[in-house]
Amino acid sequence: ENPAMGKGFFMAFFAMLGLATATKGLGGFILPLIAAIAYIVSAKKWNIFKSMNIPLGLVIMLAIGLPWYIVMYKLHGDVYLNHIVAKETLKRLFYSPENKGGTGFLVPYLLNFFNYIPVLLLFFIPHSLFLPAAMSGALKNRNPREKDSYRLILSFFFTIFAVFTLMSSKIYHYMLPISPAFGLLLAGYLINLEREKLQFKTPNFNIMYLAIIVVYVIGIPVLLYVISHLYPAKVHFYDYALILLPLLLVVPYLKKKGTAALFALPLVTFIFMVFLAGKALPLLNDNIFPPFSEEIRQDLKGGDRVAVGSIDISQQQLSIYLDMPIEEINVRWKDLKAAFPIHKEKLIKYITSGSDIYLVISEEDYNRFIPDDLKAKLTIMDERNTWKSRLKGVFGKSAVKDVLSGKKDLLKDVLRHKVYLVTNKSLDASLP
Repeated sequence: ENPAMGKGFFMAFFAMLGLATATKGLGGFILPLIAAIAYIVSAKKWNIFKSMNIPLGLVIMLAIGLPWYIVMYKLHGDVYLNHIVAKETLKRLFYSPENKGGTGFLVPYLLNFFNYIPVLLLFFIPHSLFLPAAMSGALKNRNPREKDSYRLILSFFFTIFAVFTLMSSKIYHYMLPISPAFGLLLAGYLINLEREKLQFKTPNFNIMYLAIIVVYVIGIPVLLYVISHLYPAKVHFYDYALILLPLLLVVPYLKKKGTAALFALPLVTFIFMVFLAGKALPLLNDNIFPPFSEEIRQDLKGGDRVAVGSIDISQQQLSIYLDMPIEEINVRWKDLKAAFPIHKEKLIKYITSGSDIYLVISEEDYNRFIPDDLKAKLTIMDERNTWKSRLKGVFGKSAVKDVLSGKKDLLKDVLRHKVYLVTNKSLDASLP
């Protein structure tokens, strides 16, 4: 709370802005500030602007957040500045496939404008099923003690959602900053139901609670099937006990025990997330970049070039693991087949550049684009299976037909692919 006469000072707020700026750049400063301003405007509490002492607050924010960027600029110069401003900020704000302008930019932008709505619902599944009711309850709340708190939460929620929606670059984990507001909205909704003992007396709660049961009843067996199909030796008989987990939700539903249901929801989520994070994801997250990076690093010399040669292999992730610039030898066109000749030309030019090169490329692109005479000059250092990050065109008629006829395995052959690490260097026989 602020002292009387509006002379309070939000020192902690600006200190947090400084830490957020040091951690996440411009977004760490702008997002919380816009959310705070949105709350002040919606609540018409104009005196808060005076209480915030913004000039002094900005000094505190800069004193905490700016030193990191000064040090990095001293170390890396304009390269770092161009990266943090041009690539990490401006490019994500105004990203355009193939650098198109006009309608070439506007049409994809409008088509993807509402992408974060399904992302938000999937990100917090199954609890996001309660979000519409929780948001409606917050907007309609007339309790004087709660109304202002809900206004702050909704300002935070809608501001962040709107800012990222307006950005042309759509990255699913940008919904993470909404998590605190989402949790508070959901908690407020469930607490109000418990306070009035209305859990199973409202159609919305009944339907959504049943939907959550269905999500777990279907999702858990599917997850167990996937990991047991791909890694049969890693799944033990006791792992299948997870199938019984939805019973903790079913019993309160059948007996219409509202309080028990509110305890069952987080308990089931906790147990499932422990299994998901502790066992399933480590198995399914078969990241190719750590082993590939380690193998490249063993024989990497000054002047060697490293590149990714397929559109669904992340140049940025490989760059992080190797801590060096990575070239991108592919063509990001909407019409992939039209891009094939140029993609092939770029790969051949890279391989025949005269430099010692490393190339991370999918087996499909390796066989499709690289001529046999060049393959003879290359060595496949390693090959690993991983999930396809780009599923466009994967489920064509031929793929569906092959899966149904048993010629292809949906998980192993359609949703996953083999990736090669190749080089034109003569490798030491002692290397793996």
